[in-house]
Amino acid sequence: MTRSFTFEDGDERVVNLSEDSEGHDHVRRPMMWTNIFKLHHILRSSWYFEQDFDVWWLSSSWGELCHDYLPNPEHTMLRAKLLSLEDKYGSLMSNRFPPQKDSLIDRQEKEEARAKVDLRNDFEA
Repeated sequence: MTRSFTFEDGDERVVNLSEDSEGHDHVRRPMMWTNIFKLHHILRSSWYFEQDFDVWWLSSSWGELCHDYLPNPEHTMLRAKLLSLEDKYGSLMSNRFPPQKDSLIDRQEKEEARAKVDLRNDFEA
């Protein structure tokens, strides 16, 4: 499977996401995905967005991206490998790059905490 990415400068690049593609570099590909995961975390933990500004790959969590863009059964192994990056590097990245005030991660964590409080209040009532 290939995915086409268009950058702000209009440059379009096609990335082959198939696990068994010809010329597959078994060493560099995992390192590339690890670096993409780390960059995704850094930007989400530090970048503040206006309400009407939406960047599709930053507004979604890593898990949401993996499930949204690799939904088919033939992507199961690749999706599992990409999801495992969050388990392997997530806490390290959170320690090195904690969410800044009003970053995407900060706002999502606050919303999740509010939802838990609301849920507790519903059970106590």
